[in-house]
Amino acid sequence: MTSNCPSAELTRVTEKYGIDPNDVKNVTVCVNRPRVGVGVLLVSDLYPNSVLIGQRKGSHGAGKYALPGGHLELNESWWECVQKEIFEECGIMLAEEINQHRMIHVTNDVMREEGRHYITIFMAVKISNEQTTSIVNNEPNKCEEWQWLPIETIKLKSLFIPLQNFIQENGFELLANFVRSCN
Repeated sequence: MTSNCPSAELTRVTEKYGIDPNDVKNVTVCVNRPRVGVGVLLVSDLYPNSVLIGQRKGSHGAGKYALPGGHLELNESWWECVQKEIFEECGIMLAEEINQHRMIHVTNDVMREEGRHYITIFMAVKISNEQTTSIVNNEPNKCEEWQWLPIETIKLKSLFIPLQNFIQENGFELLANFVRSCN
Protein backbone atom coordinates (compact mmCIF):
# COMPACT_ATOMS: atom_id res chain seq x y z
CA MET A 1 0.00 0.00 0.00
CA THR A 2 1.29 3.50 -0.80
CA SER A 3 0.36 6.94 0.46
CA ASN A 4 -0.85 9.80 -1.72
CA CYS A 5 0.72 12.28 0.72
CA PRO A 6 3.41 14.72 -0.47
CA SER A 7 6.74 13.22 0.64
CA ALA A 8 7.82 16.33 2.60
CA GLU A 9 4.52 16.35 4.48
CA LEU A 10 4.73 12.61 5.09
CA THR A 11 8.23 12.99 6.54
CA ARG A 12 7.20 15.97 8.69
CA VAL A 13 4.19 14.17 10.15
CA THR A 14 5.91 10.84 10.76
CA GLU A 15 8.88 12.49 12.50
CA LYS A 16 6.78 14.92 14.55
CA TYR A 17 4.33 12.33 15.83
CA GLY A 18 6.62 9.30 15.92
CA ILE A 19 4.55 7.34 13.40
CA ASP A 20 6.02 4.46 11.41
CA PRO A 21 5.94 5.68 7.77
CA ASN A 22 4.99 2.16 6.73
CA ASP A 23 1.77 2.50 8.73
CA VAL A 24 0.06 4.32 5.84
CA LYS A 25 -3.42 4.24 7.38
CA ASN A 26 -2.37 6.34 10.37
CA VAL A 27 -0.24 8.65 8.26
CA THR A 28 -3.09 9.27 5.83
CA VAL A 29 -5.42 10.14 8.69
CA CYS A 30 -2.91 12.70 9.99
CA VAL A 31 -2.14 14.30 6.64
CA ASN A 32 -5.51 14.33 4.89
CA ARG A 33 -7.19 16.77 7.26
CA PRO A 34 -7.18 20.56 7.16
CA ARG A 35 -4.52 22.22 9.28
CA VAL A 36 -4.99 25.40 11.27
CA GLY A 37 -2.95 28.43 10.33
CA VAL A 38 -2.77 31.79 12.06
CA GLY A 39 -2.14 34.96 10.02
CA VAL A 40 -1.11 38.07 11.96
CA LEU A 41 -2.10 41.54 10.80
CA LEU A 42 0.35 43.84 12.58
CA VAL A 43 -0.70 47.49 12.63
CA SER A 44 1.32 50.47 13.84
CA ASP A 45 0.84 54.22 14.22
CA LEU A 46 4.15 54.69 12.38
CA TYR A 47 2.60 53.16 9.23
CA PRO A 48 -1.06 54.20 9.11
CA ASN A 49 -3.36 52.17 6.84
CA SER A 50 -0.58 49.61 6.32
CA VAL A 51 0.24 46.08 7.45
CA LEU A 52 3.48 44.12 7.66
CA ILE A 53 3.86 41.71 4.76
CA GLY A 54 6.63 39.55 3.33
CA GLN A 55 7.37 37.44 0.26
CA ARG A 56 7.42 33.70 1.06
CA LYS A 57 10.22 31.41 0.01
CA GLY A 58 11.19 27.78 0.50
CA SER A 59 7.67 26.46 1.19
CA HIS A 60 4.22 26.17 -0.34
CA GLY A 61 3.21 29.56 -1.67
CA ALA A 62 6.82 30.48 -2.49
CA GLY A 63 7.02 33.83 -4.27
CA LYS A 64 3.65 34.96 -2.89
CA TYR A 65 3.17 37.75 -0.39
CA ALA A 66 1.86 36.77 3.03
CA LEU A 67 1.42 37.96 6.57
CA PRO A 68 3.61 36.74 9.40
CA GLY A 69 2.12 33.65 11.03
CA GLY A 70 2.25 29.92 11.17
CA HIS A 71 0.66 26.73 12.44
CA LEU A 72 -1.45 26.48 15.56
CA GLU A 73 0.11 23.73 17.69
CA LEU A 74 -1.68 21.25 19.93
CA ASN A 75 -2.90 22.87 23.21
CA GLU A 76 -1.81 26.34 22.05
CA SER A 77 -4.17 29.33 22.27
CA TRP A 78 -4.51 31.65 19.28
CA TRP A 79 -2.74 34.43 21.20
CA GLU A 80 0.11 32.09 22.21
CA CYS A 81 0.52 31.15 18.55
CA VAL A 82 0.64 34.84 17.57
CA GLN A 83 3.27 35.58 20.23
CA LYS A 84 5.39 32.59 19.19
CA GLU A 85 5.24 33.28 15.45
CA ILE A 86 5.88 37.03 15.72
CA PHE A 87 8.89 36.42 17.95
CA GLU A 88 10.24 33.66 15.66
CA GLU A 89 9.69 35.59 12.43
CA CYS A 90 9.99 39.27 13.41
CA GLY A 91 12.03 39.24 16.63
CA ILE A 92 9.60 41.21 18.79
CA MET A 93 7.90 40.13 22.00
CA LEU A 94 4.16 40.78 22.25
CA ALA A 95 2.41 41.13 25.60
CA GLU A 96 -1.31 40.88 26.25
CA GLU A 97 -1.25 43.86 28.63
CA ILE A 98 0.51 46.07 26.06
CA ASN A 99 -0.67 44.92 22.64
CA GLN A 100 -4.34 45.20 21.78
CA HIS A 101 -5.40 42.19 19.74
CA ARG A 102 -8.48 40.51 18.35
CA MET A 103 -9.46 37.64 16.12
CA ILE A 104 -11.08 39.39 13.18
CA HIS A 105 -11.73 36.73 10.54
CA VAL A 106 -11.42 33.07 9.54
CA THR A 107 -10.94 31.72 6.01
CA ASN A 108 -11.26 28.27 4.44
CA ASP A 109 -8.19 27.91 2.22
CA VAL A 110 -8.15 25.00 -0.23
CA MET A 111 -4.87 24.71 -2.16
CA ARG A 112 -5.66 21.92 -4.59
CA GLU A 113 -2.49 22.20 -6.69
CA GLU A 114 -0.38 21.84 -3.56
CA GLY A 115 -2.54 19.18 -1.93
CA ARG A 116 -3.14 21.34 1.14
CA HIS A 117 -6.16 22.64 2.99
CA TYR A 118 -6.03 25.18 5.82
CA ILE A 119 -8.42 26.95 8.09
CA THR A 120 -6.72 30.30 8.74
CA ILE A 121 -7.47 32.42 11.78
CA PHE A 122 -6.62 36.10 11.24
CA MET A 123 -5.50 37.97 14.33
CA ALA A 124 -5.04 41.76 14.33
CA VAL A 125 -2.42 43.16 16.71
CA LYS A 126 -1.58 46.80 17.41
CA ILE A 127 2.13 47.21 18.12
CA SER A 128 4.00 50.11 19.69
CA ASN A 129 6.34 52.45 17.83
CA GLU A 130 9.29 50.84 19.63
CA GLN A 131 8.16 47.37 18.55
CA THR A 132 7.65 48.64 15.00
CA THR A 133 11.22 49.89 14.70
CA SER A 134 12.60 46.68 16.26
CA ILE A 135 11.22 44.29 13.62
CA VAL A 136 13.84 42.12 11.90
CA ASN A 137 13.64 39.23 9.45
CA ASN A 138 14.55 36.32 11.73
CA GLU A 139 13.83 33.68 9.07
CA PRO A 140 15.51 34.81 5.83
CA ASN A 141 15.23 31.24 4.54
CA LYS A 142 11.41 31.57 4.68
CA CYS A 143 10.83 35.27 3.88
CA GLU A 144 12.63 37.67 1.52
CA GLU A 145 12.01 40.67 3.78
CA TRP A 146 9.31 42.31 5.89
CA GLN A 147 7.85 45.56 4.65
CA TRP A 148 5.00 47.83 5.63
CA LEU A 149 2.64 48.14 2.67
CA PRO A 150 -0.44 50.34 2.39
CA ILE A 151 -3.60 48.25 2.40
CA GLU A 152 -4.72 49.53 -1.01
CA THR A 153 -1.51 48.30 -2.68
CA ILE A 154 -1.48 44.82 -1.13
CA LYS A 155 -4.22 43.50 -3.37
CA LEU A 156 -2.04 44.36 -6.40
CA LYS A 157 0.61 41.84 -5.27
CA SER A 158 0.73 38.11 -5.97
CA LEU A 159 -0.79 36.86 -2.71
CA PHE A 160 -0.72 33.66 -0.70
CA ILE A 161 -4.18 32.03 -0.86
CA PRO A 162 -5.22 32.76 2.76
CA LEU A 163 -4.50 36.48 2.26
CA GLN A 164 -6.34 36.44 -1.11
CA ASN A 165 -9.38 34.94 0.60
CA PHE A 166 -9.15 37.43 3.48
CA ILE A 167 -9.26 40.34 1.02
CA GLN A 168 -12.10 38.80 -1.06
CA GLU A 169 -14.13 38.37 2.12
CA ASN A 170 -13.77 42.08 3.06
CA GLY A 171 -11.16 41.40 5.72
CA PHE A 172 -9.61 44.85 5.43
CA GLU A 173 -12.92 46.40 6.49
CA LEU A 174 -12.75 44.24 9.61
CA LEU A 175 -9.17 45.36 10.15
CA ALA A 176 -10.23 49.03 9.84
CA ASN A 177 -12.84 48.42 12.56
CA PHE A 178 -10.13 46.96 14.79
CA VAL A 179 -7.81 49.94 14.20
CA ARG A 180 -10.63 52.39 15.04
CA SER A 181 -11.30 50.51 18.28
CA CYS A 182 -7.64 50.91 19.32
CA ASN A 183 -7.76 54.72 19.21
